[in-house]
Amino acid sequence: MLVSRASTKYVLGLTLGSIMSCAFAPCNWWPLAFICPLALIFLWHNCTPREGFILGWLFIFGLYVVGLKWILECITDLGINRILAVIYLIVFLGFYACLFTNLIGYIYRRFWYKNSFANLCFSLPCLWVLLEWLRSWLCSGYPWFIIGYSQLDTPLRNYAPIFSVFGVSFFLIQTVCLLFIILTFKPFWSHTKTCALLTIVAIWGGGLLLEKVNWVPLAHEKYEVGIIQANITKRLKTLMRFDEHINLYGPLLHNAKDYSLIILPEASIPLYSPLNQGVINLYAKFAQENNTSVIIGTLQLNSSSNKLRNTMLVLGTGSGSYTKQHLLAWWELLPFEKVLRNVPAIYEMKKFWFEPGSIATDLPHNAHSKIAPSICYEIVFPELVRHSILNSQAEVIVNISEDAWIDHGWGLEQNLQIVRMRALETGRYILRSATSGISAIIDPKGKIISQTQLHTRQVLHGNYQNAEGLTPWLYIGTNKLMLGIALLFLISILKNLYAYVPKFLERIPEI
Repeated sequence: MLVSRASTKYVLGLTLGSIMSCAFAPCNWWPLAFICPLALIFLWHNCTPREGFILGWLFIFGLYVVGLKWILECITDLGINRILAVIYLIVFLGFYACLFTNLIGYIYRRFWYKNSFANLCFSLPCLWVLLEWLRSWLCSGYPWFIIGYSQLDTPLRNYAPIFSVFGVSFFLIQTVCLLFIILTFKPFWSHTKTCALLTIVAIWGGGLLLEKVNWVPLAHEKYEVGIIQANITKRLKTLMRFDEHINLYGPLLHNAKDYSLIILPEASIPLYSPLNQGVINLYAKFAQENNTSVIIGTLQLNSSSNKLRNTMLVLGTGSGSYTKQHLLAWWELLPFEKVLRNVPAIYEMKKFWFEPGSIATDLPHNAHSKIAPSICYEIVFPELVRHSILNSQAEVIVNISEDAWIDHGWGLEQNLQIVRMRALETGRYILRSATSGISAIIDPKGKIISQTQLHTRQVLHGNYQNAEGLTPWLYIGTNKLMLGIALLFLISILKNLYAYVPKFLERIPEI
């Protein structure tokens, strides 16, 4: 039943990872998030540590190559040489993103040579989640395809307000390991298998019971919001003149003038200061005349550093500003700048690089709500969103994004899936405005109330309510959660090392 030939295992490992990409948006075939890791553990069974290392690498490499193929298409659409793009992605995927899951296979076969109940029920899920978390922040972080995101339509999602997406990942992998115990342990039925089955029932039954829990009460009053999706291509935006900008956004703003909050996308004013001040003054006048708040995205030039700042402003009945803190490497931020700025071919790729903002004190708010700001890519970092909420005691989250460069649905659907998880974790409405889509209003349960279609120009209208409290995860935070998981994993490692010593001593020849 178990696959023996190494080459066959490697092909199957790569195939399983490729298939698992369909567990995420836009396919959302969530059962694959159980089937593929379960099959991977079968492949790991009775293999050598070296084979386990390679199998883990191939599995995650297949997931990223298929699931992120849209990045390659977007890069080439921007005019970058396709061969260079392929080389960059292979290096990135092969030596960074895939460097974590392969360690699971190696450690699993090196130290957990006995498939005990404790190893499979606790150690393997702990290791999986710790490496997902490490990948999400190390070297600027790339938290795509954290396996918990695939469970937004299952009862496991209800653990997110307590343990975040990483907790969902833990219970998912724990379920997979328990299924492996039921399918492989001998005899046909035993107390161990009974315990595994009861644990699965407890995990999923707990998820069903948590569905009825409202962690954060909502204010009774509802507020109208108009979210503008202008559908401006990246090339058109850079060529737009002042009057063209006004002619495009003017009718959209007029259609939304009766709403208490109007949200425009990231960099909706592509000019940088002081060239953008005329447009900002015009929007501020419009907001005051219509007794509304307008949130805009614009660019501010720091003359001392000659770098841009990606900024969110609130005009009209609201006030405050926010500068993007977590910049996208190679797109906004130049990694290893002290070294690479001496390489003209790299440093002069862009006229201006960006600099991150500091922790804001004058955070955005309007007449009705305290706002947790998030610009584009920042929404994929749970802890950054958490700090934004705690710093401002925010009642609603606003995410603005310039994603016109992503011209393919897979990337935009995956981004929206992550945004839904942030709403569920924090117990707050998320109001998202994206240049070309997908703009959406998402409720505190992570459900999409309304959304736009891709590549359409429209004003999305809906209602939101303020949150009046915090979810357990907002109190706990990711770092404390990871500390608990790390301690559980350390106990397991020490236990296995203690059991490994006699086996190691047997290999030492007698003198």
